[in-house]
Amino acid sequence: MNTSGPFEFLLILVVFLFSGCTNQETGSISDVLRLRLRSEPDRLNPMLSRTTLASQIEKYLFLPLQDYDPHSLDLKPVLLESKPEIEILNAGNQNDSMVFNLRIRDDAMWDNSTPVTGYDYLFTYKLAINPFIEYLAWKNLTFAIADIVVDSLDPKAITVSLDQTYILAEEVVTGFNVYPEHVYDPKQVLRQITFSDLRQIDPSTSSEVLDSIRLLNDQFHSVRFSRDVVIGCGPYRLVNWTANQQLLLEKKENWWGSSLNHPLVVSNPDRIIYHFIPDEQTAISNLKDGKLDIAADLSAEGFQQLRTSQSEHNLTLLNSKGFTYLYIGLNNAHPVLSDVLVRRALAHLVDVELLCNELFYGLAQPATGPIHPNSDYYRNGYKPISFDPEKSITLLNESGWQDSNNNGIRDKVIKGKLTELAFGIKITRSQLSQDVAILLKSQAAEVGIEIEILPQDFSVTLTQIRNRDYELAALSSIQSPSLYDPYPTWHSHNANPTGSNYCQFMDEEADEIIETLRQSVSDSSTIRRLYNDFQQIIYERQPAIFLVSPTINLALRTNLKLESLKIRPGYYENLVVFD
Repeated sequence: MNTSGPFEFLLILVVFLFSGCTNQETGSISDVLRLRLRSEPDRLNPMLSRTTLASQIEKYLFLPLQDYDPHSLDLKPVLLESKPEIEILNAGNQNDSMVFNLRIRDDAMWDNSTPVTGYDYLFTYKLAINPFIEYLAWKNLTFAIADIVVDSLDPKAITVSLDQTYILAEEVVTGFNVYPEHVYDPKQVLRQITFSDLRQIDPSTSSEVLDSIRLLNDQFHSVRFSRDVVIGCGPYRLVNWTANQQLLLEKKENWWGSSLNHPLVVSNPDRIIYHFIPDEQTAISNLKDGKLDIAADLSAEGFQQLRTSQSEHNLTLLNSKGFTYLYIGLNNAHPVLSDVLVRRALAHLVDVELLCNELFYGLAQPATGPIHPNSDYYRNGYKPISFDPEKSITLLNESGWQDSNNNGIRDKVIKGKLTELAFGIKITRSQLSQDVAILLKSQAAEVGIEIEILPQDFSVTLTQIRNRDYELAALSSIQSPSLYDPYPTWHSHNANPTGSNYCQFMDEEADEIIETLRQSVSDSSTIRRLYNDFQQIIYERQPAIFLVSPTINLALRTNLKLESLKIRPGYYENLVVFD
C-alpha cells in the first residue's frame, strides 16, 4: 500500500510552543514528548484522511488486526490472537479463491470496556465499501473480498472470503484500523444488510435502507467524526487539537493492551504534543533552544546544518533508508507528452547524480522506477536515465521538433497548429521542489524546451493533480514494507478522475503484467519475473522522470533514546525512552 503527493506537505501554520505538562492530580511533571510536524493533519479518521501526517498520529488512536513490526518489517498480530489461518482454494485454476479465519483477542476492549468484536470489524469494512463513501482508497483495496461473516456463537471469530487471490490479501484483510460500531453506527444501520449484498447494491436505487446508509455516511464524513469524536482502542487518546497550533495525545490509564507484544502498542511517553511548524529553520531553532524534543522530516540541507552544532546543543542525529522516492510526474494524456520520445528527452535533462550529491549531500540514492530501491524485488542493474543533453536533442529531432521560427523554442505542427515545446511544472513552495524545477528549466532551455515554474500551495497543487490539470508536477511516493501493487498508480483503469494513476499512463502490456502480478500469491519466482517485466516497461516508456530516494532524517535531544526505522517518519514516538 502506498501513498503519493507533492514533495512537501506544507500549509501556512501558526507556531505554538508548549514546554511541558503537569499532572493535575499529583502536580508532578510527566514524561512529555514534544514533536514538530511540518503541517497540520487534514483530519483524524483513518478511512478518510489523505496525508501521512494524519496516519502518523492515527496509529496510536486506532488499531488494526495486524501491522508491520517497524524493526523486523514482518506483519504481526495486534488485535488478532494469532496469525490468520489462510486457505487457497482451487490453487492453480482460473477460479482461485482465498479464505481467512480470524479471531480477535479476548481481552481487546473499547474505552467503555465493551469488547472489540467481529461486528466492529464487519462494520468497518462495510463502511469502507458503502456506495456513498467519498474517498475510495480503502474501498479500492477490498475488490477481492466477496463476503465477511461473524460467528453468531463466537462474535470474536470472523471468516473472510475472497473470490480471487491477491498479493496484498493479508494486508487488506487484517491491516485496516477498526472502528467501534457503537460509536460510529449506534443504530446499527449497516447491520441491516450483508457485506456481499452491500457490495452489489445500486446507489441509485431508492429505499429506506439506502437512505439510512446515506445519512450514516454523511455523518461519518462530518468534521465531528474527524476532530471531535476520534475514538479507537489504541494506547493513546486525543485530548486537545488547537487549529494551526498543536495537537495533544495522552496515554490511557489501565489500558487493556499494555501486555501486547507489538511495538505499535507501547506507550512510553505520558503525553505527546505535535507542534505544527512548517518552517524548518524555526523548528531547528526551537530544537536547539530545548523547546522541541524531536524534529523529523528534516531536509538534507537542514540535517547537514545540524551536524556542525549537534554537540553544542546536545542533539543526536539519526537517518535511515526509507520507502520514499521523488519523481516528476508527466501527464501522458497531454498531446505532446503522449510521445515517449519527448518523455525520454526530458528525462535525459535531469542530472540525478548531481541531485544526490549536491542537493541531498549524499543522503539519497537514485530511483529508476516505481519499485523502490530498498524493495526485495527491485531489479538491480538498471542505471538512472543518464544526464545527456545531446541524447535529448537527438530524440527531439527524431520526433520532429525543430525551431522553425528561430525564437529559441522548438515547435511542431500538431493538428494543423504550430505548437511550441513548452510546459508548466507544478511545485509546492518548498525549496527542494523549487531547486529541482530550476535545474530542469535551465537544462531544458539549452535544448529548446521552455518550462515555466508554477509554485502553489499544497492544497491547490494536489487538487489540480487529481483533476489531471497539469503537464509536469513534482511528486513523491511513500510506500509500505509490503509487496508493491502497481494497479492503483499505473493501470489504465485508474487513469481517470477517480483513480490515482495521476500520470495517466496507459499501456496494454503493462496492464496485463499488473493484473497477473496481483493474483500471484504463492510463487516467488513468478512474482520476481513479473516485477522485472513491469520495471522494464516503465524504464522504456518513461511515464515519469524518476529522481531519488532520500534518507529519512531526524534530530532529537540527547536525553532521549530511540531507534531509527525505515518506516516513515523514521521513528515511532511511542517507543521513545526518557533518559
